[in-house]
Formats: sequence, structure tokens, C-alpha cells
Amino acid sequence: MNKTEIIHAVAYADVPDKTTSVEHTVGPELVISHFPSGEDMGGLAIITARMFEDLLKYDTAELDEMADAKLFERLHQTCIEFNEGQIEAFTVPIDILVGQVISSHRKVIGRLQEIAKELGISYTVPEDPLLSV
Repeated sequence: MNKTEIIHAVAYADVPDKTTSVEHTVGPELVISHFPSGEDMGGLAIITARMFEDLLKYDTAELDEMADAKLFERLHQTCIEFNEGQIEAFTVPIDILVGQVISSHRKVIGRLQEIAKELGISYTVPEDPLLSV
């Protein structure tokens, strides 16, 4: 796997199987998304994953496309910052929402570590307070 493939796999690690959204391109840079039914709110996970993927690409832009320990360390750190930022954004910490962010973080980091292991890459895991909660 190269950097782009790893980023995509990690960003979408928490999107449930069979989740869909319908998108319409309105202009050269504007895409409107909606969900085929009110029951498929998992489509919100697709939107979040897309934004997360863009952030991971931005944060690793100067790194080579070939996977190495530096890439995994950077991705792990960016995952921590992204999810801590979500928690900090809550005006009032609502336990269920905080729990969802932590659960998502664990899935994403689990996928990141799984990929590293598959590729035979060991990396220095940054201090991750969201894994110890």
C-alpha cells in the first residue's frame, strides 16, 4: 500500500458497511450530499471521513508516497489531534458524543496499526490519551 491508499483506508475505517450518500455536483467545486433515506444517517460518516481524508493528505503532503515509519507516526498524531479537536468543540461534553468520538478513534488507530503490521513497519506510537480513556 502507498500513502494515498493508507490514508483512504484509515479515514474510512469508521464508515459502516453499505453506508451511502447521494451527491450532486452543482459547480466546479461544490458538491451537495444528501442521504437516500432518513434511516441512513451513517452517510454523515462518509462526509466526516472525506474531510478527515483531506486533513490527512494535507498533513502528510511533504512525505513520500512510499510508506514508512514517519508516515505512520504522522498519521497517528494527526488522528489524535483531529479527534481531540472534535471533543474540544463540544460546548458541553455530552458523554454519548465523546464516547462516539473515542470509539471512532480506536477503530481508526486500530486500522492504522493493522496496516503497519501488514506492511512490516514498526513506528513509535505517540502518547495517545484517547486510547487510555
